[in-house]
Amino acid sequence: MNSPKTPTTPQKRTGGRSARVRDAVVAAAVDELTHKGIDQFSISSVARAADVHETSIYRRWGSRQGLVAEALHAAHATATPIPDTGSLIADLQQVLISVRDLMQSPMGRAFTMLAVSMQPGQEFYETLKGMWRHRLAALESIFAKAVERGEWDGAIAARPRIDALFGAVNWRVSMTKDDATDAYIAEMVALYCRDGLLIPAAAPAQAKVARRRAA
Repeated sequence: MNSPKTPTTPQKRTGGRSARVRDAVVAAAVDELTHKGIDQFSISSVARAADVHETSIYRRWGSRQGLVAEALHAAHATATPIPDTGSLIADLQQVLISVRDLMQSPMGRAFTMLAVSMQPGQEFYETLKGMWRHRLAALESIFAKAVERGEWDGAIAARPRIDALFGAVNWRVSMTKDDATDAYIAEMVALYCRDGLLIPAAAPAQAKVARRRAA
């Protein structure tokens, strides 16, 4: 006599069409922001580029603000991922190099113009602020992990170092138009982090930095 078959629980599908639609829409939204800017950002244009109905976009994201928020998050997460090399100095150098490379790209220049132009009360001001709060929390996690490793003094605040380092790169790329070279970035990281390091760091010239270059 055959034993009864054990009922199987249906497996939840991962990915599939829903994921493909999401990826296509977000990619189209990033492209729209890059080439047209926020003022001309259009759900209908994104829908045409992604080959989906506008109603599908509104059903998932609710509004222009919702889609722009996800597009900004996705663009930054892809272009400037948060590294976890096991070294505070290497992590900071790596993320700053990826930020520099993003800022020098058409997408980065468009996002910089968007950030500069936003004022309190404008449609996407809170969306942009929310994106930066999310990114700052991710950047602060680099220091939190260094504290856990016994590499960074937890009494030394991370935020001023983040502001100074990103400000230095932005100053060179956007204002003075000087090269923010890997060596310059390594020097800035060593300078701004030396007061909180509990483990001596390698000299900037010897630091190995993983580069992220677009193919």
